[in-house]
Amino acid sequence: MIDLYRRSMAIEFRMATVLRIDGARVIFDIKRDDTAHANLADIKIYNLAESTRSKIKRGVVVDLTAGFIDVSGSIFRGSVYEIQTAGAGADIITAIKASDAAGAGTLALSYKGATPWSTVAIAACRAVSGVCGVRLGNSIEAIGQSSAPSYPRGYACKGRAMPELSRILAAAGLSVSVQSGDLVVLVEGVAAGVGQVISLSPATGLIGTPALAAHKPPGAPPDKSPKGHVIKALLQPRIYPGCMVHVESSVLTGQYRVKSVGHSGDTEGSNWFTGVEVYQ
Repeated sequence: MIDLYRRSMAIEFRMATVLRIDGARVIFDIKRDDTAHANLADIKIYNLAESTRSKIKRGVVVDLTAGFIDVSGSIFRGSVYEIQTAGAGADIITAIKASDAAGAGTLALSYKGATPWSTVAIAACRAVSGVCGVRLGNSIEAIGQSSAPSYPRGYACKGRAMPELSRILAAAGLSVSVQSGDLVVLVEGVAAGVGQVISLSPATGLIGTPALAAHKPPGAPPDKSPKGHVIKALLQPRIYPGCMVHVESSVLTGQYRVKSVGHSGDTEGSNWFTGVEVYQ
């Protein structure tokens, strides 16, 4: 049985060398979803030495791993875009904001004459990987398994990288997001990691009773009732947007696709939770 009491957490800043923070109090709040918008992290680190604080600058990559001794994993990888230090009583708090760079960079492509959709899509993924500083993930494989009409008169675009890539992939019914530094390309509404289903039950950390989501599922007609649910559990690093979870509770049982996930924690407090919004 998984030990859900002994916590595990590591935070690293990657520059010319890797700066690992050990022993400090860390409070974090991570927001991730399956859209092309940037995923965000708010991180507070207590009482860093000035020599350490001076090394954490805008653009530095931060890796946050958390969970429990038996089950720990990456819950965020992105770039620092804001850093502030302030006193709070006897403490010095370094407040860091980071994003996974999904909103950064410009995508510019130009093709003359008839051009296959896959040529444009692959080039777009490679370009976004470069300008946004993310890995290709499963993008090339997913494009190879999909199809869309070619562009008989060529293709050209110039704009924000992720929205442009999202429009290109939508032609084949694909969606794209960035998860832990990787491009994740999925068929709309289909879960990632086929065959990999994460169990959520009281025995594996489910807390309380799942509740109906406050809004309707994406693309639902106006008269359709919401089928989404909001679930709370002890911190679950393996859950990410697009994956499948199997829920077992007194009011909800079955397999659901994760739309969004939030991880929050305090290494010296009681907060160590994951909130999930799921749809069938």
